Amino acid sequence: MDSKGFLLGDYIGGGKHGAVYNIQRKKGGQRLAAKIIYPDPKKGSDPEKETKNYKFMQDTGSKLFPKVYFSEVVDVPVPGQPIGGQITPAGVIFMEQLEPLPEDLVRKLFVSSGYRKGSA
Repeated sequence: MDSKGFLLGDYIGGGKHGAVYNIQRKKGGQRLAAKIIYPDPKKGSDPEKETKNYKFMQDTGSKLFPKVYFSEVVDVPVPGQPIGGQITPAGVIFMEQLEPLPEDLVRKLFVSSGYRKGSA
């Protein structure tokens, strides 16, 4: 993050395809989201595949998806390691940070999919 001119912020959330964090550009203060995808065959997470998908979104500029600014597999510290510790290749994606949907809209849209409060 630092080498790209960003400060790492809070953990937003995640799932089987990685973890998402708030990031902020050092110059200008632009706020984005960073998705980190570590390889994990048990979860089915594949950094190469995910970065290719996001690279496609970056290249096409589709309005249906968040704007993607960076999508590559790079060496990052293994979870739990210090910055200078053991590294591993992982997918890193910088993208527009979207706002969560309002709870009432989520209930209307996903009523049959097992809606849970706070799932937006």
